[in-house]
Amino acid sequence: PRLPDGQILSVPRGVAVTRGRLIVAERQRLLVLSLNGRPLQSLSVPAAQNMLGITIGASHQAYAADPSSHEVYIFSLSGSEAADDETQARELSADETLMTKPTLSVDGAEAAGGR
Repeated sequence: PRLPDGQILSVPRGVAVTRGRLIVAERQRLLVLSLNGRPLQSLSVPAAQNMLGITIGASHQAYAADPSSHEVYIFSLSGSEAADDETQARELSADETLMTKPTLSVDGAEAAGGR
């Protein structure tokens, strides 16, 4: 069942599409939605302070930058379109490259946003 507008996302900060999924980064949460907006997964990232932007790599891993905590988080997105996929996060060291512009990524093809 689809939730009414405004009840899925609180503060979306980045969006990417991969394998028929919509991946949304919020301040301390990563959401995986079907392309029609059905929630599939929600992963809390308590160590994150302000994830801004997300991109998908060639191996279908999601990378979310958190400039406030000087971290880049990698999320391994397993499977394709099954609702019971597992999403895991691991933290990289602070000397990893951070994204500084909003980024939209569709299956690994990036387009940087500007103001």
